[in-house]
Amino acid sequence: MIDKKMQKTKLYITILFSTLFFSCVPSRQVDVPIKFQPIQPRIETAPKQVETDVMIPFTRELYNRLRAANQDIRKLQFFVDQTIILSRGTSQDKLYIDQGKLVNQSGMNENKIELPALTPGVVELIEPDGMRVSFESANNNIKFINNKYSPEFFIFSGNNWENGTAEIDYKGTTYRASCATCSSVAEAKLVVRQKDIMAGDTKSYIIGGRTIH
Repeated sequence: MIDKKMQKTKLYITILFSTLFFSCVPSRQVDVPIKFQPIQPRIETAPKQVETDVMIPFTRELYNRLRAANQDIRKLQFFVDQTIILSRGTSQDKLYIDQGKLVNQSGMNENKIELPALTPGVVELIEPDGMRVSFESANNNIKFINNKYSPEFFIFSGNNWENGTAEIDYKGTTYRASCATCSSVAEAKLVVRQKDIMAGDTKSYIIGGRTIH
């Protein structure tokens, strides 16, 4: 019985020393070749055209440049840069007798037409001192002049000026025009939408570099 215990003890000691011995032996490292992945160069191409739209005043200089380039100005979309109010008042004064009493009735009927700022319009007629622009049906146009009073811009034109307002004939009726967004209707002028295009091709090459294999 004692011999069997001794044998088990020896076997346990042998296994323990074997485990300690092999755990202290350094493991052999296997050299693995390092592979470098080549860096691919990137080629970036800028867009061919970059477009931006802005509103600019229509000037005599632009007018002359378009005419010199044989461009039809009537194909250009125009806008008015201020809000214009056309108003017409009709007096309703009456004097009559009712049930033995003298009745003096007074009143005013007012008809208003509003032309909001940036309303699109088209040129119907080009005249020596300006252009007639229609913002609704044909033959209902407003004249914008470009003369000694406004040598640069095409501004609102009218008659019988009074305190920043003027009379114009519109739809066969005389209206008094005023500016809702400025002090005088003479400040209202024509503007156009300009598209700026930056044209051309630009190629950008980014160097990827070289690595050791």
